[in-house]
Amino acid sequence: MHVIWTSFSTLVFEDLSAAQQLLSIAEKYLIDHIDVTEKITLMFNKGWYDIEAGQIEKGEKRVRTAINIYTSLGYKKKASDLTRQLVHHIKRQEEKKQGYKPDGSRVISIYV
Repeated sequence: MHVIWTSFSTLVFEDLSAAQQLLSIAEKYLIDHIDVTEKITLMFNKGWYDIEAGQIEKGEKRVRTAINIYTSLGYKKKASDLTRQLVHHIKRQEEKKQGYKPDGSRVISIYV
């Protein structure tokens, strides 16, 4: 899963179609494998994808749900890191609206 998430965190900025394919692969894999944290990460990444695809409200809702689950499970550092990522992703969308072409590489994957 680390390879999939690391690849996703690069592709979501460069090729949304390829990023969507990775989300599908992860979702199919996780159907048969019980790993709660990876399923929460999938939820977060689907929200991140939605944000990058311009569906900011939908994406933010998914991301916040994942963050809340991590918080409730006691993963406070993970929740804090993901909250910082969310702020960055929202800010990035605002920069895009203003005509800037933000550099996606400013986010370092927390999955590595």
